[in-house]
Amino acid sequence: MSGRSAEVERSILAINEHDLPATWIGDEETTWVDIATGEIVQGSEAWFEYLREWYRGFPDGRVEILNVIEGASEVVVEFTGQGTHGGNYYGMAATGRFCLDRLCNVYEFNGARLHMIRSYWDQMSMLAQLGLLERPTRKLNQGGAA
Repeated sequence: MSGRSAEVERSILAINEHDLPATWIGDEETTWVDIATGEIVQGSEAWFEYLREWYRGFPDGRVEILNVIEGASEVVVEFTGQGTHGGNYYGMAATGRFCLDRLCNVYEFNGARLHMIRSYWDQMSMLAQLGLLERPTRKLNQGGAA
């Protein structure tokens, strides 16, 4: 593992310690994009507020790294985020339900500088786990013609 991958891993795991400064390895021009919601965050203070919102909604929230892949100018991290919805989160009142999400972040570097982070996750799965959205189910053909 290179220094770049190790730095990314440390920043993700710092989320578990609520160590906000350690979670941000970019500069004030670095952009983080939430692909599921379209939310765009630029710079450390906006990122810290994003994390504070998650901490409010999931006070026992934890992340766990599953896989790290490094390319020439990217680091890709697959990880989980989990916790109990114990507080208000983006206007959603606490449900008291546990949620486990799988995420994949792509860290894009320009030389040594972190340029952008793209975060992919399944928002529908989270809302269904919290009981806020009914998960559609597929109707299976039970012996008849389709």
